[in-house]
Amino acid sequence: MSKEKIINLLIFLIILTVMLSVIICRPIGDLDELWNYNFARNFSDGLVPYRDFNILQMPLFSIICGTILKLTVNQLFIMRFLATILGALILFLVYKIFNELKVKRTISIIFIAFFIYILRDVLFIDYNWLTLFLTLGLIYLEIKKYKKNGTKDILQYDNIWFEIGVGILAGLTFTLKQTSGILICMVAAGNKLVYVKDLKQFKKFLKIFLYRIIGILVPIVLMLAYLIINNAFIDFINYTIIGAKEFIHYAPYGKLFHENIVIKILAILVPLYMFYGTIRYILNEKNKNKERYFLLIYGLAIFILVFPISNKVHFFVGSVPIISAILYEIYYYCYKFYNKKVCNHLTKKIIKYFFIIVDIVIIGTLIYV
Repeated sequence: MSKEKIINLLIFLIILTVMLSVIICRPIGDLDELWNYNFARNFSDGLVPYRDFNILQMPLFSIICGTILKLTVNQLFIMRFLATILGALILFLVYKIFNELKVKRTISIIFIAFFIYILRDVLFIDYNWLTLFLTLGLIYLEIKKYKKNGTKDILQYDNIWFEIGVGILAGLTFTLKQTSGILICMVAAGNKLVYVKDLKQFKKFLKIFLYRIIGILVPIVLMLAYLIINNAFIDFINYTIIGAKEFIHYAPYGKLFHENIVIKILAILVPLYMFYGTIRYILNEKNKNKERYFLLIYGLAIFILVFPISNKVHFFVGSVPIISAILYEIYYYCYKFYNKKVCNHLTKKIIKYFFIIVDIVIIGTLIYV
């Protein structure tokens, strides 16, 4: 095993340990956690979603968790253990995205510590977090391919299975939650349209688009087949489409400004960055070639999870890609200043130790809060 893989494994294990201490010992009382557990338990007991019990979202999450409960022990502890693994994987993917963006490892660890700090009270097993995990996986794959092929070959599709695989990941988000999933599927299939400048490039884009659509349809068709075979398709239509309007639970975005100072600041910065980033990419052709484009475009799609219930859980789930983009922007411009001639050796040492102190403060807060 290479040195880099060993370091990555150690970082993942550290994140996993922290997540374990944060999630496992949390008092029982979150209604969403119990809600999701009951859906999974229903499936593990042999019940079919929609036909035997009411559920608004697509059933993949309940099927996955219910299957694991059936194979192990039908207890909430198992769901919390799954939440620990899922939370660690989400944060490790964020770390890997920063790694692909060439953020120094020390700074990446500080960013991950910051994410642990803001997410420590809201991470639990939920289909929205699994949607975020798949979305981060899509962002990571898109950035990795971009860095491999470069700007001139951004429409290269030398690996057909890669494009189909991206489509399958996007399609899985639809089978978790249809509202956010449809937007993520649209972004996955069509995000390279901005690179098309002529008919030849459009033909390349069209092939990528079609391969990804094929991948998207795979999990969706399989899910529909499951519902039809189990005589639940009509109930699925009644609950998720016709009956969706009966779900009137609502929390306005302004409610976030009654939370703590960190959420208040992020609730302002996130939509501002989305607006700024979108305008920048529309007006500046060169910015379309930046890797952070994928953080923005997928971040715009998953941000729909914040609505209609704009509480801190939904806000953080829907904002992780955009918050990552904001942190990267801060790093990018600080790093540019760091390498300027005006930044002497003493200034560089001050900046370096400042980030180390910030890291220690955040980690220390995590231990005692």
